[in-house]
Amino acid sequence: MVPSFILAIYGAIVSTVALVWNILNAFSQFKGGFKVERQSEIKFGGPEGEIVASMSCKVTNIGRTSRYIAMPKLEYVNFENLSKSQLDGLALLQIESAQEYPKELKPGEVHSVNYDLPEYYEKVIKSLPFDTRLCFHVLDTHGKKYSSEHFTAGKVVSEVLGCREMSRAILGNRSQ
Repeated sequence: MVPSFILAIYGAIVSTVALVWNILNAFSQFKGGFKVERQSEIKFGGPEGEIVASMSCKVTNIGRTSRYIAMPKLEYVNFENLSKSQLDGLALLQIESAQEYPKELKPGEVHSVNYDLPEYYEKVIKSLPFDTRLCFHVLDTHGKKYSSEHFTAGKVVSEVLGCREMSRAILGNRSQ
């Protein structure tokens, strides 16, 4: 084989790989996406100065363009063994005004929705079996669903009860 022919084949292969690489990069720039996370928080200064557990749904735009999201929601992952009242109770957790949505998130921007747990713990979560799995999800304006990692009702219950115990210990020490 002639060396110029080998170089021509090599050049054609390299340029084809470069073209495919550039096309894939161009598509990935427009694809976009969201990262949905659940975060637990401890807040000081409840109504009586106690420690209060809360959780938040944090949505981050990991794409390179602005995208719009619908309201983040908390949903059951395994709901086959739940009663109608337990299923209906989850609607209480959807507390934000729907008028704020769809909400634009610029690249890298973060949007959080906070849920103060004591009130919802008493109304909904306390009645759930501990192994009930929950997750946050958000829809973009194209209808694609993005979800957080699953967590159990038992984990939420332990966070609420842990904060109550800390409050009792701290507030009990203050009064002495």
